Order: sequence, then structure tokens, then C-alpha cells
Amino acid sequence: NNNNNNNNNNNNNNYNNNSSNSNETNLDKNVNFKNEFKLAVANKTDTFEMRKNMFFIHFNLYETNEALALLNKLLDQEIKDINIYDCGIKLCFPFNLTLADKLISKMNFYNVKPTSLTFKYLFELAISAKSLESVKKYYKYAYNNFTTIDQKILIYAFRAFSAFNDPKILEIVPELNDYKFGFGNLIYFINLSLQYSNSKCFLFVFKKLSKDNYQIPQGTLFSAIQMASIDKNWELSELVYNYMKNNKLEISEREYIAFLNCYFKCSMQRKSLNIYAEFIKKGYILPKWLSLVFNRSYNSIDKLERAILILDEIRIYSNFVHIELANLILRAIANIGDLNRAEAFFEQILTVYKLEPNQDSFHILIVCCVNCQNSEKATKLVQQMKSESIEINALTFEYLISAHLSTGSQSNAIRLITEMSKLSIRPTYNTYITLVKHFALIGDRGQAFELLQDMKNANHKPTPDFLKSLGFSDLPLD
Repeated sequence: NNNNNNNNNNNNNNYNNNSSNSNETNLDKNVNFKNEFKLAVANKTDTFEMRKNMFFIHFNLYETNEALALLNKLLDQEIKDINIYDCGIKLCFPFNLTLADKLISKMNFYNVKPTSLTFKYLFELAISAKSLESVKKYYKYAYNNFTTIDQKILIYAFRAFSAFNDPKILEIVPELNDYKFGFGNLIYFINLSLQYSNSKCFLFVFKKLSKDNYQIPQGTLFSAIQMASIDKNWELSELVYNYMKNNKLEISEREYIAFLNCYFKCSMQRKSLNIYAEFIKKGYILPKWLSLVFNRSYNSIDKLERAILILDEIRIYSNFVHIELANLILRAIANIGDLNRAEAFFEQILTVYKLEPNQDSFHILIVCCVNCQNSEKATKLVQQMKSESIEINALTFEYLISAHLSTGSQSNAIRLITEMSKLSIRPTYNTYITLVKHFALIGDRGQAFELLQDMKNANHKPTPDFLKSLGFSDLPLD
């Protein structure tokens, strides 16, 4: 053992001596080259290669001022060596951004391709100089030089943007497929994605969280659905929906509405109708604004045909169709103005879907009659409502009055006001406005004035602008 230890000590001493000799040899070489270079400079015989080698010697010996002085001389000539530029950028620390820009300009001029190391130094310099503008500039420079940016460069850019909490990182994060993010980082990206409405980044991070079985707060899920709706990102909406189903999370009314809004906007008929079936099965009521979104989503016969087929599938496979779902399709048909098709579907509600049409069903069809100027069918529908003991209210009469006015049956429209009084149904503000406007436009000012007086007696006061638009601003209504 003692012999072995002695041998090891001798070996270590030999190594240290060799290292010392090597360092001394390098130092001697550097000193000798420095002397040669000084002499060459004095005689004006120094070459580009000598200046380049001297630059690297100064750089490696941390002789910053000397290295910078030589770099400026080198930049007056054509430089193709990327190592000079990389060392030059390192000399820019901590905040010489002007020199860095000059180096980049020279690289572009001489078509020198930057490396991932070049961008490492550039982004670190921007952070050191506390310049977000430079980070953005270098990121753009990377995109200008590479069709597909190297993952290393993306990581350097990501760290730089992160240092400034800049939302630009949301563009970079989805590109870092192989990067290992911690849970804290992922939650930070989730919140930042929501803050800046970046559904692409949210989708990427959400997939990572789901894959690693992290629990995502339900409030975050709702925000994600809303963002998916705004961006028309059905993939994100689908991911959140499946996540909630797989984790047996209760989907609230507002979450269902957000899902529906997204699927309607993305024209995903099958998904939207299936979700809507779930929605109404739970007893939720579709808001009026969402009904309008639905109607816009089914604004052609082809789309409606498909919607009806999907409705049949829901009826067959889930054995559940709610009257509200049928009314949604009926309203879409009515909005297209196809009265015959609307009547046929109205009959199908009874015969095929085995549902009882409600007040809303009748109102949809009556409005379709109004738009198609068919007061006769509108009157029959109201009579049918009476016979089936479906409530007739002020809105029913308002639609029926509009139907008669559309066909020029003014006397029938006036008669309906009297009928409303007999049934103790108070005409609405809109009912009076519709009648007054109609008679004023056809030139029957006497009837219009009489209706205005009735309107006043019913405590409905027309606005001055409305009266002025019809030429009644001078009438003594007060």
C-alpha cells in the first residue's frame, strides 16, 4: 500500500509539473506573440490573421480594453469567422447594446450564420442590459435566420422573455415540446394565457397538465371555455369538456352555455346539439342571446337539414328530446322564412318527437306567418292555442296584430286591441308603437292620434324623438 501511495504521489507531482510547464509554455508563446505583434504594428506589417490571433489572446486573458480595440479594427475588414462575433458579443457585457447591433449588422452583411451560442450571448446581454426591446429584436433576428428555430435558441428566448414577464413567451411555450416545465411554471402559463387570451398556449399547457394528472381549478376551466369561445377554438373546448367528464366534475349552467356558444360559433352541429340535449335535460334554460347565436349558425337549408338529422339521432340513441331543443330547430327554420317547412316541422314535433308544442313553439310559427304576410294562418294558430289551453298573452296579440298589419288588415288589428281589453290583457308599449307607426306611415293621422291618446291613458309615454319622426311633435298629448 505504501508503495502504491508513493507511486500515486509521484504521478500527481509529474502531472502538476507537466501542467505548470504547459501553462508556462502557453504564457511564453503569448508573450512572444505579443512582442512580435507590437513590432509588426510599429512597422505596419501586421496582417489580418495576426490581429485575429491577438484578439483571441486578449479575450482569453480577459484583457477587455485591448480586445475591444482590436475588435473595432477587425470590423473594418471582411470577417467570416463566427467565433470572432461570438467573442465580440461577450465583450458587450453588461450593457453595450450598440456594439452588439454593429456585430449583428456585420454578420448580416457578410452572410455569417449565427449559432445557438450566438443567441445565448445575445439574450443574456439583453437581460443584463435590462432591454426588453433588444430581446424582441434578437428573437426576430432568430426567425429571420432560421426556417425552424433550434430548441436551444427557443429556450434562451423563453428565459429572456420570462425575465421581463412578457406575454411573448406564450408564443414560444407551445414550441418547446421537449422542455420539462415544473407545475408552478405551467400554472403561471395557464394564468398568463387567460390574461392575454392566448388559446394556443393554453391548449399546449392544458395537455401537459392533463397528461401529468395535475388537478386544474374549475374556475380556470370556465375561463378556458370562455377563451375557446372567443377564439373559436373548438379543440380547446373539447379538451376541457372531456377533462371535466373524465374527472367526474359537475358542469354548471354557465359552463354549458360557454360550451354551447363555442360549438355554435364553430358550426359543430352534432356536438352543439348533443351538449344542448344534456343542458336542457338538467332543467337549464337557453339565454335569448345564445338562441340568436344558434340561429346564425343554422342560416341555410343545408345546415338545417343536418341539424334535423342530428336531432333524430339524439331522439333514437338517447331517447330524449326536449321541446326547447325542437323549438331551437323550429326557430331556425322560421328565420329562413320557409313557412311550409316550419309548419311541417311543427307537425313533426307532435307526431315524430311525441312532444307537446308550448307557447314558444306557437309564437315562433306566428312570427314566421308575420314575416310571410299570412295573417290567416297566424289567426288559426292563436285559435289553436285557445283550444289547447295554451296561455295567450300580450306578446301573442302583438304578433297577431303585426300579422294583420302586414297584410293591410288595419280594422282587424284595431279589433284585437278591444279583444285584449275584454280578456284583461294590457297592450304593451311595443304594441301601441307598432300600431301608431303603421297608421302614421299610411297617412291616417286621426287613427294614429287616437292610439297615442289610448297609449297615454295606459301610462305608456312615447319618446319625443319617436313623435318627431312621425310628425306628431306638435300634438297636445299632455
